[in-house]
This record gives sequence, structure tokens and C-alpha cells, in this order.
Amino acid sequence: MSSTQRSALSFVLAAVVVLVTPASATFPGKNGRIAFIQNTGTNGSDVFTMNPDGSDMVQLTQIGTNGGQTCCVSWSPDGKQLVFSAVLSAITNPQIWAMNADGSAQHLLVNDPSFADSDPNFSPDGQQIVFTRCGVPNCAIFRVQADGTGIIAITHFNSNGDIIDLWPAYSPDGKTIAFTSFNRNNGFLCAIYLVDADGSNFRILTPPRLTAFKPDWSPDGKEIVFSTNSNFSTILDEEIWVIHVNGSGPVRLTNNNKHWNGYFSGRHDFSPSWSPQGDEIVFERDRPDFSRFAIYVISPDGSNPKMVLQGAPGRHREVPSPSGMPRRPTAQRDLKLIEHGGFTPRWGPAPN
Repeated sequence: MSSTQRSALSFVLAAVVVLVTPASATFPGKNGRIAFIQNTGTNGSDVFTMNPDGSDMVQLTQIGTNGGQTCCVSWSPDGKQLVFSAVLSAITNPQIWAMNADGSAQHLLVNDPSFADSDPNFSPDGQQIVFTRCGVPNCAIFRVQADGTGIIAITHFNSNGDIIDLWPAYSPDGKTIAFTSFNRNNGFLCAIYLVDADGSNFRILTPPRLTAFKPDWSPDGKEIVFSTNSNFSTILDEEIWVIHVNGSGPVRLTNNNKHWNGYFSGRHDFSPSWSPQGDEIVFERDRPDFSRFAIYVISPDGSNPKMVLQGAPGRHREVPSPSGMPRRPTAQRDLKLIEHGGFTPRWGPAPN
């Protein structure tokens, strides 16, 4: 793989949509801490955690301080471990790491530099991890044992690069995986799909008009919260929606651009994550120009929004072309547009 290819794929990490992150399951339990990514150093980023009210913020990694980047942090079902992606330099691909919830015992879990691996998400029994693996020319969903052995494909690389699968999330019962799929052959259709955990029984969940991405299961497994308007429009900003797992009742929880005044006129909401108790949803909100981010919490019906953290200045986002569609022909560029430099808050269960 050339240095140009490696650099392009590593953006999957530096980013994580709009494009200018990752899905996960929220496992049932008592509400614990929120994990998130924040800028550190000159161009780096690190993993942090905080209490749900924004207090007691703790930096767990020092990767960004040394010039590397992290993304896509996710909790184990017992709240005792975190998995995340990290790239240690600009010429390497992101790889999957694991650590204890206090930041100790950091270690490389999946190490195959020929691929860019990100978006790790535990199974509800803690024995397996699903993740996004990006190669040339596209991305697919893979699974690995929690000790880093036994990698298998859940979805498969498309030979011509037209289909890109990413952001997998196990259902709380472990039977189903939700993920986002982009199809460049169909007007760059973006939707959330469901697949059985063994890789069978693919079915679409969200209406294509929503261009939905980044799903997260409710702790009871009955609903999925997600982001919409995956930055392939120059008009609509990203919003938070929720839908029943049978595809009924999609409901919008946030409304950032009700007057249709253009992409940079409203706020951008993405990376929603349910609380383990199911009583709140945390998500990232960026300013219209992406100059700064914040972490918000809302009720499951969209009421009672409150900011719990005003974050550091945001990273540069690559914006859509004037037509509102990503420029072609390379899948490498599409990956840059699909991923963004998000801060992806993930709500974890309190340790048992």
C-alpha cells in the first residue's frame, strides 16, 4: 500500500461524519461516565471521560499529546474497559486499542497496518468486538474476539468500491448488528441496515430520504437513535432521530435548520448515545461553522436539552462540493467525506 493510500485511509480515524465518528450499543445498567474524544497537542486528540453532568473530566490517553489521534471510543458491557482507535503518526493506519476504564493497561488489540480499523463495539457478553475495517477501495464490518484473535468478516469488501459499510453496533441481546451503509451506485444512498450477528438476513431500517448514519441501540433493544443528513446536502444540517427496530415511527428529536437557510446556518448534531438507564441521550453538537463543539444531553422525546460540556475548538471539516454530492471517482475521497473529526460521546454503564 502506498503512502498516499495509507494517508487517505488514516483519515477514517482523524475523522469520525459529517463530514467534517461511530456507532455503539448502550448496555443496560446504572448510568456511568461518558467517554469522548477531545483535541490535545497541536493536531492530536485523546480519550477523556467525565461524569454525566460534565464534572470530573479525566484524560486517559496521551496519544494526541505526542502527535497521534484517537477516535471512536466505546465501553464494555460491565463498564470496566474501553476500546478505541488510534493512529500514532501521519503515515500509519488507525488500529484498535483497549484499556481499563481508568486508562491503565493500554494495549494494541488489533494490529494489521495494511488496513485502517476503527469504530470498535463490544458484544453484550463482552466476548467479541465488531469494528469497521477499511482497505482499498472501501470499508466493511468485521468481528474479532475480545483478546484480538479470530477476525472474521460480517459484511464483505465490494470489489469495485461502490458499497461502504461502517459504524457497527451490537443489539443489547447480541442477536443483531446495526450499521451504516453507503451505496455510490444509487445516488450515494446512505441508510442504517440491520444484519443478524452471523452475517445473514440483511435488511434496511431507515428511509433513504433521511440519509441516516451512526446508530445506537436503546438499552431495552426496542429503538435505535441515529444522526441524519449525512452531509451530502448543502442545505440540511445533521439532526438526531429515533426509530423503532421494526422500522416504524421515525421521530426527529432535534431541529437545527427548520428555515432551510443553508448548511452553515444551523448547528450540527451527531453521534447520539443512549444512557444505560434509557432516560437520556447524549450527543455532540457543533457550531454552524464547526469552530467549536459541545456535548449535550436530552430526554428520549427530545425535550430538556442541556449542555454538559463546552469542548475545545473543532477540527477542520471537509465540506460538500457545491452540487451537494461528494466528488468522484476515488473511494478514498469518499471515505474522507463520510468520516469527520467528531468527538463522539459514548455513555457507559457504571462498573458492576
